[in-house]
Amino acid sequence: MLGTQKHTSANTSINKTRLPKAFTDFKTFGHVLDLGCGKYTQHINDYCRDNGALSYNPCDKYNQPDDVNRKTLNFGRVHGFDTIFICNVLNVIDSEIEIENIVNLAWSMLRPFGKIIIQIYEGDRSYEGKVTKKDCYQRNEPTEEYLNYCYFSDCNVYKRSNYIIIERR
Repeated sequence: MLGTQKHTSANTSINKTRLPKAFTDFKTFGHVLDLGCGKYTQHINDYCRDNGALSYNPCDKYNQPDDVNRKTLNFGRVHGFDTIFICNVLNVIDSEIEIENIVNLAWSMLRPFGKIIIQIYEGDRSYEGKVTKKDCYQRNEPTEEYLNYCYFSDCNVYKRSNYIIIERR
């Protein structure tokens, strides 16, 4: 067992060339954190660079090397991030405590006037979480179910389609 999670869902990280839709649906600005980015990030890094981001910073405890994660988290603690993406991550976590930890970590590194963009894959919306393949899990919950993790003082929170947007004031 890893922390409070039974499944790492590391094997869901299979996309080598297609951007998470959130990156094209929302403007990347400033220093960008991609929390739970998966294994393959070069195409996302290139997209951010080509679209005006100051930096792209990947972080994934199961799919990125420790030194990459450490560098990203240290940067975030010192400087903070302007845009934080959490794409199709919360929906593959079987632990509510870990979901809360991820959202709180993102909030702790969000700069004033920054945005957290959470993209949710809703699965079959059955509310029945299940293993989908070896060490992979899907919660199968609608986006609204994740709103409870997203309220902080001094922020605006809203839902748009399968996204939750948290804006720091």
